[in-house]
Amino acid sequence: MSVIFRQVLTTSRSNLTRSIINGSNININNNRNYSIITKIESDIPKPTETVPDVLTFLTKIGRKSEEHADVFENNWETFWSMDSKKMKDAGIDTKDRKYILSWRERFRKGLNLEEFKESKKKHGGERREAQYASQKVILDRISLAQLKKKYKKQASQEIIQKKKWEKLHSEASH
Repeated sequence: MSVIFRQVLTTSRSNLTRSIINGSNININNNRNYSIITKIESDIPKPTETVPDVLTFLTKIGRKSEEHADVFENNWETFWSMDSKKMKDAGIDTKDRKYILSWRERFRKGLNLEEFKESKKKHGGERREAQYASQKVILDRISLAQLKKKYKKQASQEIIQKKKWEKLHSEASH
């Protein structure tokens, strides 16, 4: 299972377009300037020592992807040949399907497998950030007003008690 390189040599854009449409190779017989376009058609990558099977692959990428191992029958060939439509028909939801397919492509490119934690929206997301900030200011003002009212009430009660105490002690001393 190796990577197949197909090179298309062309002297002009129209030749390139014609060769892509016709699926033919372009032969250049003279020494003009030309561009090389390489298309990589990759086969199924081989399992590695760290990722010997589908279950290990799904476990390493995280987000409970290992729950879908039975869909692929823990078969490496089935896992790599299954496209998004087949995964959908097998019952894998969109979010998990996209995540598995993106990690499959990263593995094909040679990146190490690791879990990307699912991000949580902060304060309802970017679009609601201003709304959240204004609501927070309003709630802070309300709680500050309630505290101020509470302290004023408490201070007035302390003043009343102090006056009662002074009145009681001033009468007792006479």
